[in-house]
Amino acid sequence: MFCEKCGAKLNDGDMFCEACGERVPIATSSETTPVPNSEAHSFAQPAPTPTPTPVQTPIPTPTDTPTTYQSANVPPAQHIKGPKTPKEKKKLSKSKKALIILIIVMTVIIALGITAVVIFFTGSAYSVYNSMNDGDYSLAVSKYNNEVADDFIQDNILKLLLNGRVDDTAAKFQNNEIEYTEAVNELNALSDMKFEGGEEKIDEILDAEANSITEKYNNKEIDYSTADVQLTELANMGYDQAESKKQELMVIEESRNAFSAGNDYYANGDYEEAITEYNKISESDENYSEAQTKLNELYPKYIDYIVEQADSYISFGEYESALSYINTAESILPENIDKSKLDEAKSDILEEYKSDVLNQVTELINEFDYAEAFDLLDRAIATNDDEAFVSAKSKSEENYVEYIKESVQNLMNKKEYTDALTTVNNALVILPDNKELTSLAKSVEHDTPICLTKLERIEFGRYTGNQGDSHLNILEDDASFDNIGINGEVFKNGLEGWIARWNGTPEKSWAFATYDLDSKYKTFSGTTGVLQSPNTDDFDTTLYIYGDDNLLYSQVLTPEKNKFDFNINVKNIDSLKIMLKDNIAVAGGTAFALSDLYLTAN
Repeated sequence: MFCEKCGAKLNDGDMFCEACGERVPIATSSETTPVPNSEAHSFAQPAPTPTPTPVQTPIPTPTDTPTTYQSANVPPAQHIKGPKTPKEKKKLSKSKKALIILIIVMTVIIALGITAVVIFFTGSAYSVYNSMNDGDYSLAVSKYNNEVADDFIQDNILKLLLNGRVDDTAAKFQNNEIEYTEAVNELNALSDMKFEGGEEKIDEILDAEANSITEKYNNKEIDYSTADVQLTELANMGYDQAESKKQELMVIEESRNAFSAGNDYYANGDYEEAITEYNKISESDENYSEAQTKLNELYPKYIDYIVEQADSYISFGEYESALSYINTAESILPENIDKSKLDEAKSDILEEYKSDVLNQVTELINEFDYAEAFDLLDRAIATNDDEAFVSAKSKSEENYVEYIKESVQNLMNKKEYTDALTTVNNALVILPDNKELTSLAKSVEHDTPICLTKLERIEFGRYTGNQGDSHLNILEDDASFDNIGINGEVFKNGLEGWIARWNGTPEKSWAFATYDLDSKYKTFSGTTGVLQSPNTDDFDTTLYIYGDDNLLYSQVLTPEKNKFDFNINVKNIDSLKIMLKDNIAVAGGTAFALSDLYLTAN
């Protein structure tokens, strides 16, 4: 069976032609005819003969007598369409096929191109590119970091768009098409977007700009202040050589200023200041040669001026000022300058000055005014360290130290310990670095006993059988009576022991006080006596001294015998108790003096 439209072979049961898609008609009973088996097979291989006209056979009427076909067991005849001759397929030529392929390829390319254009002009890379062209570099870098850096396609598109931009920007600066700030900002942005070579170009641009600033300053096209500001701007943009460039300009500026100031001083006759300023001019300064010429003119004039001034000071006896002028001149003048006039003047002044100083020192020492003598010698040595001054200072110090040592020893012997320590400390103010005086001060401090009254009183007691106020109080501060003895002597640095006996009634009275020694002392010494008080001619009282409740010393005091010196060993004693106690009952109170109560340290 074949397709009526294209002639392709059909399979049994096909509803549509597989070749052209034509619907296959369904055969009816009126169109069928019984066909011999041999003819049916012939349809499978149709001959190239005209299609036979189908023969219609009347459908037999059923009867009791079978027909020939029925007796031959052949099914009733059906009407069968004969096969159509298949249409011959038209083959495409090679040129047509190539044209079709070309059209397809061009269509794909155009589609891809349109897609690429859309991606290009609407993508992040193009947005960054536009921001760069608009000069909004911070926005460009921000978009790059947020939208392009991690996008492979956009990153590569941007690299294509900005390819060669680093070199182009540097070239624009070199051709003066853009300012260095614009170039640096653009190159910084390119570097932030990972374009190579930007940092090197920035260094080149900044270095070129710095050299341009320096050149303009050297040519006096701009002043120092402007150059300094411009170099500071370069430093703010990351130029690490800006400070060294500024230092170079500062040296030149100071040199220029020194030349100008030197000219002014020279014109006003201030030779010393002029020399100082001219000497500041650097060899690289254009004014250096002229400055050296003026210096050679100045030196002789300056020497004559100094000698004249020194003579003027000598006439008023101001030797130190005269020598100071000459010393200053010697320090300013270079070594190759002839200074014979200065040397001669200095020698004459020094002889007169030495004689004057040594005479004054002798007078001051004779008046024991060592402080003024040393001050005079120190000034003389500072003015000129002549051997005569140094020797006089050394001998004067030796004499002074011996004088202080002798004075201190005399005071220590008199038990005037406070005065002794004051004397040596005052001497150290005058000669603070003297080792002998320093050692003497330490010795006096160690050997100077401490007054008992400086310690803490930890206990006190008195007789309470009357209404009296017996006590042991400090002589100078809390004494009931003056610290004058019955023989007119003065008692101090100790205690007043007031033994009260009330209303003239005979009775025994007493009082005590205890002090904390804390085992710090080795001796305890003092003197007893009687102060002017109501009863100085009728008493019999004993002084007791205890150490940690053990009796260390006792002495009976009477009108006839009451002045005693004592010195007790108190080593390892923690508490010291002093007690005055009547031995007999008498009337009227008596005030005893316990003076110069000193403890010596271990």
